[in-house]
Amino acid sequence: MSETNGYNQRAHVSYCDNNKYSEMFDISEKSDFIKFICNILNYGITSTSYTNRADLIINNLNVEIKQMEYDTTLVVCASTIGHVIDILMEKYPSAKAISDCTVCKYKTERKIMHLTFQMNYDDNISTMQNFLDERLVNDFLNCGHNGCRGLKTVTTSISEMHIFIDILLWEGEDAVSSNRSSEAATIIKIKLCDIPQIIKVKSAVYELRGLKLMKDGRKIIPSEWEWDKACSSV
Repeated sequence: MSETNGYNQRAHVSYCDNNKYSEMFDISEKSDFIKFICNILNYGITSTSYTNRADLIINNLNVEIKQMEYDTTLVVCASTIGHVIDILMEKYPSAKAISDCTVCKYKTERKIMHLTFQMNYDDNISTMQNFLDERLVNDFLNCGHNGCRGLKTVTTSISEMHIFIDILLWEGEDAVSSNRSSEAATIIKIKLCDIPQIIKVKSAVYELRGLKLMKDGRKIIPSEWEWDKACSSV
């Protein structure tokens, strides 16, 4: 296996380091990825762990399979962390966007697997809390369902389990844009001491559990940071 370790390791740490976080997974419907993590934690790494891990990635992600010497198969998974989370954590979104029209009563719910925090060089990572506060403000949009001319309210409901935030850094004019691709983001350079250890969402407190930033010879893979809900709230 190549280029697949980072997210596995972070999930292990989060599960082991926070009892409340692990309890939420234990009582929820488990995805194949979480079942894989739990099996390793309960029974340790065995010879079948690597086979199961390879099957999990091959069946869910875009991979390149290479045949090596001595009947060895190399599975290369070069992907953004955000894409990995979207696929492997599909049952555990970071938030949900709930749209509700008071006129036609049409209501929808959309999963938000990870939030995207777009920065430029004039920004500071400390503005992430402001980003979250603004992200939670209700939107009022035209409904349009079956010709409805009413206004729908769009509310963002943050998960009580965790928040994944994809942090992108852009250069040049119009740096912050919804038309940007995470594949083209510039690698982030930041001191560890400047990374916020705690973020607040209304009355809930989330603690930083892990971050992942990778770079290889072909492309930049942006950073994905994870905050788990703390054991207490303020």
